[in-house]
Amino acid sequence: VIQQSRKEPPPEIASPVFQKMTPREWKQLHDEQQKQLTHLLVLINKTSEEELPNVLSSLFFEEQKHINRYPPLDPYLSIMGELIIPSFTKRYDEAAPRTRERMLLILAGIHSREALPLVRKALEDQNQRVILTAQTALRLILGLEAKPELEAMLLETKSSWALKHTLREISIMGGKDWYQEFFRLAKSNKISLHDLASLGDPQDC
Repeated sequence: VIQQSRKEPPPEIASPVFQKMTPREWKQLHDEQQKQLTHLLVLINKTSEEELPNVLSSLFFEEQKHINRYPPLDPYLSIMGELIIPSFTKRYDEAAPRTRERMLLILAGIHSREALPLVRKALEDQNQRVILTAQTALRLILGLEAKPELEAMLLETKSSWALKHTLREISIMGGKDWYQEFFRLAKSNKISLHDLASLGDPQDC
């Protein structure tokens, strides 16, 4: 995995900031990433297989203490699969909202039903972005089975932005455009046509 990471640039390389970098700046970035990967490799080699999920999870939650020492750990945690779910569950409440979003995206990538209790807990989070990320995770883990739960959320949301996101998640699963889903719910009196005025296009959310 580490060898592959050295060959493939991170997704943000395509951003305008990276495109404007000089050869010297690229060289500096490359050297920094090499050091980060080397530090991670040393850590992995001296950690037992049983302890590795806990060690990497701890670094993930405490990354502010190790800034620039290790690369982003999200893809490595995804490789750990279900082994990271216990530590994620244990530390969810103490994590910052942005970290919770990242946790949910990692769990979504694992596609394990073992993560559903934590994903469903996140659906009741106080942070709106965490809730919406949890909706995406629910869809990716359950597929079509997530549709009844997402439809139920449409009846509870008071945010037009959240409404857009939920409709988009439902339309992705059902193969219908978002407006078809909207009017289907409106005809059954589950949602008001008045909401359409402030909705806009869910694809823009």
